[in-house]
Amino acid sequence: MAMDFPDIKEIALGQDHTIVLKNDGTAYAAGWNYNGQLGLGEEVSETAEFIQIPNFTNVKTIQAAQLYNLAIKTDDTVWGWGSNQYGVLGIGTNGGNVYAPVQVVGLSDIASVSGTYTHSAALGTNGEVYLWGWNYFGQLGDGTGQDTYIPMRLDAMPYAKQVIAGFSTTAIMDNAGKIYICGDNRDGQSGDGLDISWSEPRLIDLEQVAMVAAGTRYALALKEDGTVWGWGNNSYGMVGIEAEYKVSRPSKIEELNNIVSVAAGTRVSAAVNQDGTVYEFGALYRDGTTQYVRTPMQVEQLTDVKAIDCGNGHLIALKEDGTVWAWGSNTKGQLGINTTDNQEQPVQIAGI
Repeated sequence: MAMDFPDIKEIALGQDHTIVLKNDGTAYAAGWNYNGQLGLGEEVSETAEFIQIPNFTNVKTIQAAQLYNLAIKTDDTVWGWGSNQYGVLGIGTNGGNVYAPVQVVGLSDIASVSGTYTHSAALGTNGEVYLWGWNYFGQLGDGTGQDTYIPMRLDAMPYAKQVIAGFSTTAIMDNAGKIYICGDNRDGQSGDGLDISWSEPRLIDLEQVAMVAAGTRYALALKEDGTVWGWGNNSYGMVGIEAEYKVSRPSKIEELNNIVSVAAGTRVSAAVNQDGTVYEFGALYRDGTTQYVRTPMQVEQLTDVKAIDCGNGHLIALKEDGTVWAWGSNTKGQLGINTTDNQEQPVQIAGI
């Protein structure tokens, strides 16, 4: 059944797929399904229009990783589907694809979830942090370097406000707005100016943070004053700083002020201003090709935006009036606009 509704609650973008959550707790998917990330079964290889995920209701929030998804239901249980490489789905096994949502083992009373290619994270309603998946770089924060295929509580951070799984790193924000990072640091993604990977959470020099977004080997932080700071791999300009390769310490993105939310994808980033305008930077589709834009640029003709997310090279924005707008890479139909043509400018997704 194709999607036809005006009441969108959330949008979540993976590498080449998109999940949309309705206010009634149902979810819809578009894009690539090679690893089962659409939750539509093995028969669907890809789709350029949104299709409802069958037998999946009472969903409260959804987060998309590169090749899989995590969702919290209204009973605060966690569910996952898609690629289970490194045991990221938290179902006790490593490897294979899961083509329909299954419950994550041992999690209840969960407030938020986050996923990336190598591992997953969850934040309990009591502030407890849970991590699982690959631990080669210490991204699970327990100091052991050992993988785990079911969620494990991180005793080193008993109370947190936000936890984000980045590519081989984990960022944790405490209630005071301070950031702790563990895991891979080869591209400066730990934000401490060193080339050492940390197997336990390490405080970085950044305070009064309101939210963190982690992309592939980089991160963005929105501070309480509305400024945005970026660090890590900057190969495609997604840190928003005029540096060729990496930014090893949090650096202020001068072009961004009065920001209310940020999003980080695989190669592209975005920020929403308090006036509802949107800025994008990184690997952007322009003039028939991908261009690396290292300075945030306002997305023209897009206003009144309240939420945005980024994938590998596509972006989707939710406006205050409930309409949804998509642009960028669309080779797998991930924009959900009934075509696989790439889009340089935002186009409204019909029927949403």
